[in-house]
Amino acid sequence: MTIDPTAYALSEWRAAIIAETTAGTINKTSMQLVNIDGPATITRNPTLFTGVRSGIGRTAKAADVYASEYGMEKTIQMSGLLDTAVGLILMENVTGIEKSTTIDIPGNYTNEIKIGETPISDNIHTLSFCNIIPEGDKSEFYPGCVVDELKVTMDAANDGGRWHFDTTLKTRANVEVAAAPTTPVAFGTTRRSIFDFGAAAAVVSFATLGGAADAILDSLELNFKGNVQWGGLGVNGVGQTINRGMPKFEITGVFGLKFDANTVDSNTIYRTGTPVVVRIHNAASLETSNFGFIGYNGTITADVNQEDVRSGAYVKVPIDFEAPASGNMFQIVI
Repeated sequence: MTIDPTAYALSEWRAAIIAETTAGTINKTSMQLVNIDGPATITRNPTLFTGVRSGIGRTAKAADVYASEYGMEKTIQMSGLLDTAVGLILMENVTGIEKSTTIDIPGNYTNEIKIGETPISDNIHTLSFCNIIPEGDKSEFYPGCVVDELKVTMDAANDGGRWHFDTTLKTRANVEVAAAPTTPVAFGTTRRSIFDFGAAAAVVSFATLGGAADAILDSLELNFKGNVQWGGLGVNGVGQTINRGMPKFEITGVFGLKFDANTVDSNTIYRTGTPVVVRIHNAASLETSNFGFIGYNGTITADVNQEDVRSGAYVKVPIDFEAPASGNMFQIVI
């Protein structure tokens, strides 16, 4: 045997996703590259037994070992710089709702997927994911993925305010090891920034936080949690149904704001549980914006304390968005 002199940098690992046309079946065609920070972290989670069975002597035997990936949830975690192409895929998939003018999450939210459903041509069912490995034909393809968690962040003092993401995909399907996709689609070139909300007609409004609605925004974080569950057996344990929102679909945010007359009442609102409506979009209305959101019935969930930001007093306001009696819980456009 001889050594292999080839060396790799972690930046040579790539990731790609694409919507499936049959739910749970690998789609390798024109996969969209994701602008990741580093290699995706994959928890393969096989059932693995290495214990001692009955036999001669007090040792575990090679024949006792049992390994199976059937029926086991695999998780894929990645972070990176978000562009609008990947952002739309992830946002539509984590919510299970297709964008019209906006992506509208209703107060009476329910969402199901049937494994094997076909033909489909959207981002709201299942995705195929590829962990592109720069060594031989050893890339890993995972079909039947659903975005279970998506966090998007922006900070005026970080990376020019650009939009970053952390996400977790889950699947109960089983891996296929094969050659990397030959013609993946390049990163999207449109990338949003917190400074988009500085446009002349932009709205940054936190209704009921103070004497007026307007607030000066320094950072934001939005978290979407699908709480995805699989049901049934399916061929090779891949499942038969996928349900989002088990037991609930969660949307939370943390907003960095300047402390002033328009944010001073944050702790009063926290103590009383008074709802807050958050409107942040880069045009006068969400419908005319190409980037922004409205969160209804927000509840401040923790103490709001002052902190030093560039020698000034700012606050971080944590908000949990709840469903109204009727209408939308949250609307977003990217």
